[in-house]
Amino acid sequence: MQGKLHTLYMKNISPIKMWSAREQVVNSLREAILTSELKAGERLVLSDLSARLGVSVTPIREALQSLEREGLVQLMPHKEAVVVGIDRKYVTDYYVTRAILESEAAAMACDAKDMTVLLGHLKRMEQVIEEERYQDYADANYELHEAIWILADNERMEGILKTLFISNSLARNTSLKDNALVSFGEHKEIVKAIQMRNKQDARQKMHAHMMRSLRDTLSKYEE
Repeated sequence: MQGKLHTLYMKNISPIKMWSAREQVVNSLREAILTSELKAGERLVLSDLSARLGVSVTPIREALQSLEREGLVQLMPHKEAVVVGIDRKYVTDYYVTRAILESEAAAMACDAKDMTVLLGHLKRMEQVIEEERYQDYADANYELHEAIWILADNERMEGILKTLFISNSLARNTSLKDNALVSFGEHKEIVKAIQMRNKQDARQKMHAHMMRSLRDTLSKYEE
């Protein structure tokens, strides 16, 4: 009976809505910080953010805790936080961490039984470029990377990489067309290596892709 009551209780609560609010706040504030709309040293007061974003204080607080773990804000007393902002070290740490995880994910994806999904994502990338819809390339890029994480069949790694994937905001001021063309060529090589089940090549191609992304992004930040 106790187990049944517990099950009924779980059915009657809605954690998904609250989680969604927290994630929306995290994404909104992260984007503002990475694009320098919110600058280093700026104070973030919970009550002010709650009023501006139209959500309760609870998801705001949880979002700021997440952003503190990412190194983007520092929590302070009196229900506020201070924007830490980003610098070249933050960018470097971000891409190096992704390079380590994504390179291994690409190698692990070589063991997947069916890799045809990757060809579909490459086709979408190609179509976006042909139609010069470069603003849509970021979404196509994410979807291909996500497909590789899924093929790697490691849920913990997949979850970490989903949290890390903020490169579109980091790569500010990068030419959308130039970046898409270079990126597409690199992704074709990565997918080819995975299809050939060449783990070493897949790992190397992904690592090279991430390091090139790092160099391009760093070139947009002052020394």
